[in-house]
Amino acid sequence: WPSWMASMSSSDAANSASSSRPGNDETTEDVHYKFCILALQAEGEIFPLLWNYCLGQEKNDLTLGKALLEKAFRLFGDSPFDHLLVDRGFLDGAWMAYLKQDHKVDTIIALKENMQILEDLIGLSRGEDVQWLKADPPRLHNHEIPERHLAGFSDLTTWDSYAAPLNACLVRDTYSDGVVYQGIVSTDRTLSCQKLHSLKRQRWEEEEGFMTLSR
Repeated sequence: WPSWMASMSSSDAANSASSSRPGNDETTEDVHYKFCILALQAEGEIFPLLWNYCLGQEKNDLTLGKALLEKAFRLFGDSPFDHLLVDRGFLDGAWMAYLKQDHKVDTIIALKENMQILEDLIGLSRGEDVQWLKADPPRLHNHEIPERHLAGFSDLTTWDSYAAPLNACLVRDTYSDGVVYQGIVSTDRTLSCQKLHSLKRQRWEEEEGFMTLSR
């Protein structure tokens, strides 16, 4: 099995269903589904591999994602890919540790705004020796385009649910009325700050593809 980067994402979709009872008019209701899709990346292309779904809010993103990866391990072996790129809905430090230790799969994931580890990164970024690297700004429609800078940190150990060191990229977007921070972390300590940022930007393109597949 070759070396692959895998991506996993979830999305919601609705489908109209008609129903009727004797003596009543036909009614139409929206049936909501949650989809989780695992795909492989190679040469700029995305190849859907496995997917599952549930009705409505029966399961959350993480529950669907864990089940989907276990199926992948059963079908393709313990380490079918080297890296897993996921969105915030799959944040779980203990699960990330399990993937690395038991399956040799490193995770790349963005942090949620209310996480203490993000606050820790912001605090570390105020150090005098921190180097900020200019980066391409996000593609925003009908919004102010910020000035974007990146700062990299290694051997981060302040996330309690993941006991091992992490590599991290802190993204700073400067607008005319303030500053917005985002954090990206990985269990792969060899990935550079620029690489982490580049992978996160790929999420936007993948989300478009995943949403199309789930419709």
